[in-house]
Amino acid sequence: MSDAERIFDMVPAGAVALYARRRLARQTDRLEAARAVVERVQRALLPSPPRRIGDLELAARYEAAHGEARLGGDLYAVRVTRFGTRVLLGDVRGKGLDAVSTVSVLLGAFREAAERAPRPRRPRPATGHRSGA
Repeated sequence: MSDAERIFDMVPAGAVALYARRRLARQTDRLEAARAVVERVQRALLPSPPRRIGDLELAARYEAAHGEARLGGDLYAVRVTRFGTRVLLGDVRGKGLDAVSTVSVLLGAFREAAERAPRPRRPRPATGHRSGA
């Protein structure tokens, strides 16, 4: 087989490899863009609280249980009201967009209740609550 024939045989393989490389690069770019959106959504839902509210020192850190699952059901909020400082810590069941939707509703309800209720209600156990791992 001549050098020209070998080169001619390699051209299709090279074209396929180039196509695969470009496709992989596009998919990687899309994945990175999706991750950036997820991180922005998470920061919008759970912004860093102020370092201090009155005598209360605060710190928050969100770390997903699974490295790739950056969007989850953990939640926290701090609100200073005319009735005092209100703090919410929680974790909803589920993950992904379903959990984010529930977190969003809970944070909104917390903000609303914190401004209206002079005393927080005692939490009730959730229906179907499972303890343990």
